[in-house]
Amino acid sequence: MITAVGCTGDESAPTSSEQTRSADPVEEETACDATVKITGDKRVSWSGKAFAITADGSFAIYKTSKGNNAITVLPAEDDIPASVTLTSGKANWTTQPDSGTVEVEPDGAGATIDAPAEGAAPGDVVQIVANFACEG
Repeated sequence: MITAVGCTGDESAPTSSEQTRSADPVEEETACDATVKITGDKRVSWSGKAFAITADGSFAIYKTSKGNNAITVLPAEDDIPASVTLTSGKANWTTQPDSGTVEVEPDGAGATIDAPAEGAAPGDVVQIVANFACEG
């Protein structure tokens, strides 16, 4: 007697790795316009091109830069609130939870920021005021 082990009889059934790949979110990049004004220990402002990276319309990351200055906006996820990071050369400032306004549209439509951000050194604080308006 021969016993078949592990056979489903359906050769067209997807394997577990194929099932995992099909569950991966589809990422899209959307063009945006951004205006940024930084005040405090760092002062810089710019307007221009930006972009949003979305995953299945439910998660969006926004980015803009000019010269060696860049803003990255991360959306809220689970218990982690939305946040903004300013990078200027080798220095970084990051917004803190429940401090100011960080509104992020998960579908990639835009983001609005008016929040203080702290640097690595004690008392090193900037105010980030930024708006992302995206196509779509």
